[in-house]
Amino acid sequence: MHDPTPAPYGAVTRRWTALDDRARDGHAQRLLDVLVADAHIERPGRDQGLHYRRLVSAAVEGDQQAFAWLATSHRPLLLARGRALFRSDPAEWGSVCLELLHRTLCDTDTNGRWGRQQVAATLSRRLNKTVRDHLSRTRLERPLRETVAARFTVDERDPHLDLSADLAEALQQLDPATRDGLTALADRVHLAEIAARHDISHDALRQRLVRARAHLQPQLETYRRSA
Repeated sequence: MHDPTPAPYGAVTRRWTALDDRARDGHAQRLLDVLVADAHIERPGRDQGLHYRRLVSAAVEGDQQAFAWLATSHRPLLLARGRALFRSDPAEWGSVCLELLHRTLCDTDTNGRWGRQQVAATLSRRLNKTVRDHLSRTRLERPLRETVAARFTVDERDPHLDLSADLAEALQQLDPATRDGLTALADRVHLAEIAARHDISHDALRQRLVRARAHLQPQLETYRRSA
């Protein structure tokens, strides 16, 4: 698995991503008594969040592979919520996120049905504050509302913070017409309005949406509901 995340955060995630499938399965068996494919880390399964709690406990107790696995799993959320800091200082982003992740794992109660939701909410809140403080200290020219608040508004009531972060990040990679078209489909707005706004044909927009959905599906495969 190619992992381009810069150090210091990438140095931690590569402890997990650089392993081959057999090695990862070995650690999953040791930590969770299941193979990686059967581990419920990104979303709860029949274990009701037990796998995630076990992984958190191991990481808090100092298991480097458990922490690396969690750092890899939570990376999309931390990138999305800390994008402004990552762009200006990737190393600072990495240091901050590693410290926040470890502190949050240590002091967040994960004994509920899905403790990851609590961890994600706390990480989002703490990282947003850190980004605001950083932008204030460095006096960046772009206003805060453009770099953080307007881009990724945090709602701690969101039960799917990781999915929301991944989806927002994925949509930002699309051209404006395609992004608006996907949003229109979700909001049940007729595509003709979007096509006219971007001065393209209705058929051309539909073709873009087909390609975009095929492109996004693998990126969000983690969140697909099982049968």
